[in-house]
Amino acid sequence: MKKRNKPGIGLRLFASFIAFAAVILGLLWVFQILFLQDFYKAIKLSRADSALAAVNQLLLDNNTEGLQDSIDDLAEYYDVSIAVYDQNLSKLAFTRAIPNDSICDLRGAEVMLLYKRAVDNGGTYTERFENKGPEIPAFLHPQDENKAASGEPAPAGDKDNRRGQKYAQQGDIESVIQVSVLPTDENCAGYTIVLNSVLTPVTDTVETLKVQLTAISIVTVLAAVILAVLLARQISKPIVRMNATAAKLASGNYQVHFDGNGGCRELDELSDTLNYATGELSQVDRLRSELIANISHDLRTPLTMIAGYAEMMRDIPGENSAQNAEVILQETRRLTTLVNDVLDLSKYKAEAVSLQKAPFSISSCIRETIERFSSFMESSGYRILFEPQEELTVFADAKTIQQVLYNLLSNSINYTGKDKTVRVRQLREDNFARIEVIDSGEGVPEDDLPHIFERYYRSSKTHKRPTVGTGIGLAIVKSILDAHGAPCGVITSVGQGSVFWFKLPLDGTANAPY
Repeated sequence: MKKRNKPGIGLRLFASFIAFAAVILGLLWVFQILFLQDFYKAIKLSRADSALAAVNQLLLDNNTEGLQDSIDDLAEYYDVSIAVYDQNLSKLAFTRAIPNDSICDLRGAEVMLLYKRAVDNGGTYTERFENKGPEIPAFLHPQDENKAASGEPAPAGDKDNRRGQKYAQQGDIESVIQVSVLPTDENCAGYTIVLNSVLTPVTDTVETLKVQLTAISIVTVLAAVILAVLLARQISKPIVRMNATAAKLASGNYQVHFDGNGGCRELDELSDTLNYATGELSQVDRLRSELIANISHDLRTPLTMIAGYAEMMRDIPGENSAQNAEVILQETRRLTTLVNDVLDLSKYKAEAVSLQKAPFSISSCIRETIERFSSFMESSGYRILFEPQEELTVFADAKTIQQVLYNLLSNSINYTGKDKTVRVRQLREDNFARIEVIDSGEGVPEDDLPHIFERYYRSSKTHKRPTVGTGIGLAIVKSILDAHGAPCGVITSVGQGSVFWFKLPLDGTANAPY
């Protein structure tokens, strides 16, 4: 057997598990570290938008009673700072959910600047900015009230910064200020909402995630290695074992048994299939041995008789008679019939025979087939009784069906009882003709029934040269009827004889299901 240098299934499974674990860990690192800030900012912006929409709806519904409590709840839930001003830009409510936010102490000029930008922008205004810690952003840090009113921004880092630098050591912190101006109408008194949210994740959080991912990665790699080794061994071990068993089977040992035993349904099914194939191969090998023995016997006997009679006619004066020549001719015909039957069986098994289906009288066909045995019946005392229920016409290939009848009659003559009687019954069964060939012999043992139509199979362990035929007629019968799609079978019991039957569609019902 040729040995291949490809890696085994165990190594492939191991490598696959490790690669899978590496891909999962790589994705975790990419999304949790590289894209953490992008995801964090997107989520914070979405929550800020939701908070602003909630406050807007609260004011539009005129739910101003307990406004401070409602604003506190929303700010805590969405993690934002919120300030609400009336139409005169006087502060109505304020809550701080983030430490030292950028809107906690906005002056009137700064609120006016935000209001003006929101009005100019259609009622809403959003500004993202970076600064050092919780200070007022540069664009809201005017030098005087007039510049604030005109919208002119002040330079960054003005000395009038009133906030501490508590978080300056963390670097630039990205924040967003969102402004919404509600118009004054009969349903709304006109409000200005200012919202502040921090978009930059805390540095300590990122470092904590890195430490956690490192620990998770180490544990995952170790678990993947252990799991890969165990699974690769569990799956590959029964496959290797079955491969070794298959090698024994290939060498001709049919006593082997395949055992999946891998806790895997597919492996169990494979082992069952291989065990079935082993049994079939053993059966084929046994049938092959029987074929050689049977065919050798069937060939040796006529050849011996032909050689013996030919030598006798050559060497002994007066033995060159017509009677001896007839013996030689009979044995030659037997050999010819045997060879023809073997060739016919091979053609049917290879589906190389084209059936010519047409309507014909099955009753007349049975009578003609029985007539072919007339000379044999006269000389040997056998009787073939035909019992037609009525005259029937079937749709099939007449030539091959006549061969089926001939082989069934030959088989029944060989195995019928001491009364030397074979009966043929013809019945109508719905839209079909049922033909039964009945003998009074010993019957077929139950263990032999599944193999009765197999090629060269004989139910008797002791081979007996058939009275008529070649001994392989039932295999030809099964092949012909299978080619027709016609059902067939045998009804038998030991000591009660056998009934071989088949069915053919009546003319006009050729397409009817069986």
